[in-house]
Amino acid sequence: GKSTNMMGRDTMRPRRTIVVVAVVTALTNATGIGVLVISPAIRRVLDLRADAFGLLLSVGLGFGILGSLASGWLADRGYLKASFGAAFGILVASYAVCMLPASYPVYLLALACAGLANSGALTLANVTAARAFPDGSRKALTGIMLAHSIGGVVAAPLWQMLFEIFGTRFPTESALQLVFLAAACVCATAGALFFAFPLPTQLAGRKTPAAAEPGDRASLWGLPLVVVCAFAALQAGAYNSVFGWIPDFATRTFAPNPFPVSWILSGISLSYVIGRLILLRLPERLPDLRIVFVCAGTGALLFGAAFGSTSQYSMGILCVVGGLVLSADWPSIFSHTARLFPVHAGKAIAMAGASAGVMSFVLPPFMGFIAEQTGSLRAGMMVPPLLFGVLSVSALSWERYLRRARKHPLNTES
Repeated sequence: GKSTNMMGRDTMRPRRTIVVVAVVTALTNATGIGVLVISPAIRRVLDLRADAFGLLLSVGLGFGILGSLASGWLADRGYLKASFGAAFGILVASYAVCMLPASYPVYLLALACAGLANSGALTLANVTAARAFPDGSRKALTGIMLAHSIGGVVAAPLWQMLFEIFGTRFPTESALQLVFLAAACVCATAGALFFAFPLPTQLAGRKTPAAAEPGDRASLWGLPLVVVCAFAALQAGAYNSVFGWIPDFATRTFAPNPFPVSWILSGISLSYVIGRLILLRLPERLPDLRIVFVCAGTGALLFGAAFGSTSQYSMGILCVVGGLVLSADWPSIFSHTARLFPVHAGKAIAMAGASAGVMSFVLPPFMGFIAEQTGSLRAGMMVPPLLFGVLSVSALSWERYLRRARKHPLNTES
């Protein structure tokens, strides 16, 4: 009787589990936002060129490829909980290393490891959501990303404030070290919170393949995987590059700044909160690809106008509105991925996340290279809006392809 009651309680925990993983990964994500907020000071202390600085911004996203792939594979092998624990440990160690005397190799290595752990934790959270709600996970995925956005709203101005407080009392390098100490403490708190609420057994264990229902795509390898990986790469690569470069771009383009640049990051995060609250109200049956098409196309126009603006106020407003419409894309891409691969959701989500990491690693240094070659950072900032446009067209094309494939299934078997 007691074991039956325990099993009954165990199966009733998916929503609580989603809340826990959402909160802890939002906390770790907030530390990544802290790095972005202090990144102009890091560039000043190390006296970096634009392309070297772009590499520092992207190295964590690049190593996130490994974190995403490894965590997805480990989750399917039954190591979901242990992988979460490893991610928290790596984050604490990475930020602790940043308390050493400032040097480019130290920051590069530490931020690479932090990016690996952060991407791994987010992939694990997405896999948890896909397992907890196998019949439709877009709302659970949106809830996790909503928590990330709420954390970003609060994190950007708090990190800015904390850095300014330290900066008035200590040299810039010491202020940076104290901010990294605070980041390590936040990650340690997230780890303690996670282990205070054990994962349900059916979510934490090894994933056993289920028989695919008629119409499901049980095979992992093929054109669908290529497409969702491309979608993830375009969306995350462009968005992460924009978010990473905004502090330095605004600081240099609109100096003196009429308002703190961290407000723009906070505003974009707030727009993500609002956008994903709206997305939570939309029915699961609303086509994911239609959402991606409309939002990516609109985002391309808004961010293109933002980075061509001559006013920081105009740029801030356009970026916030752009963030609002783009907030629907990432959960919709992952929801579409989960629908395409009901058996291999962990691996498919991990590979999509890894593809996002590849683009996120390549794009920021490329934007810096464009800036160095043209003498204008605006030219580099126009690359992400172009990629959003490509994503929009690609989503529409893929939707039409799938519609034709459903009407003529024999054509897809040759």
